Amino acid sequence: MRAPILSDLVAAGQRLDISCGCGRRVLMDPVEAVKKFGSRTGFADIEDRLVCSACGTRGRDRRGISARPCIEDHYAGMRGKGWGVG
Repeated sequence: MRAPILSDLVAAGQRLDISCGCGRRVLMDPVEAVKKFGSRTGFADIEDRLVCSACGTRGRDRRGISARPCIEDHYAGMRGKGWGVG
């Protein structure tokens, strides 16, 4: 199984959830994320390139920045298919 890439978010209709240990969180539109980082970019590669605009943390330094699919969008999609989740 391959690691997820940004084109997977577009296909799933999920936003990119970027958060920092300081508490800052940004939800990025998947199409905008692909334009900025490229469709075949993995989440760990995105984390390495980011700098928090609130505290200045770089990549996975200190508190850490994480990039992952938005779980709220995942649950909304599941509910839309009739699954009783989240």
